Amino acid sequence: MARSCYERLLVGTPAAHGKMLVSMRIGADGTVARVTLTKNEVGEEKFSQCVKSKLMTNYPRGPEGGCADVNVPLKFEPKKNDGSTTP
Repeated sequence: MARSCYERLLVGTPAAHGKMLVSMRIGADGTVARVTLTKNEVGEEKFSQCVKSKLMTNYPRGPEGGCADVNVPLKFEPKKNDGSTTP
């Protein structure tokens, strides 16, 4: 989901990298009620907003037993010329 946001960021900032921790609240019906960035090492505001908007997608089913608060760790790093990622 957030990969397209990162690929756009790399066009102007090829060395951009870092980790994010996204906190989400998903309602019983699958509706995403809240998305917040609790950790953002990348720091680019436009990129951060793009990631948040991609994750605000509603899901076909919600969690059993009501809403759920989840943390989603994300790691972004550019690929090397050989297709691998940097260490």
